[in-house]
Formats: sequence, structure tokens, C-alpha cells
Amino acid sequence: MNNLVEKRIYYCELFNLYSELLNEVTKERFHQFYFEDLSLSEIAEKENVSRNAIHLSIKKGEKELISYENKLKLFMKQKKGK
Repeated sequence: MNNLVEKRIYYCELFNLYSELLNEVTKERFHQFYFEDLSLSEIAEKENVSRNAIHLSIKKGEKELISYENKLKLFMKQKKGK
């Protein structure tokens, strides 16, 4: 990824394609961070957990989304179709 905006768009696209494959906790935290633009600290405070727990959960979600894309290639197929 060249910049943060491209990275954010990419993860949002992957989330739209594969979010149902994520567990509920990861899905909710990922959504709050990427779609609601909440900070790690804000999410942690809402859930009464550490900021690091939120960070790890979001990183886990990113890795899972990339893994699904590497296997299923829905984003690439969608991109080629445009």
C-alpha cells in the first residue's frame, strides 16, 4: 500500500466482501475503527479492555481479510470487472 488512504480503502473493500467470515468481536472492532473512525483508545474504553487488545484484534482482522482475499480473490475479480 502506498499510503494510508489507499490502505484504508483496501481494507474497507475487503471487509465489505468478507466480513461475514470474521468472528463477531473482530468484525465489530474492525467496523468501529475503519468505518466509524473511532480510535483504538475510544474502542478500548467502550469495551473496557486494553488499547493493545483492540490493536491486536484489528490486526488479526486485517490478516484474516487478506488471507480470504488470497484464497478467494473476489476483490481482484471485482477490480478486473470494472
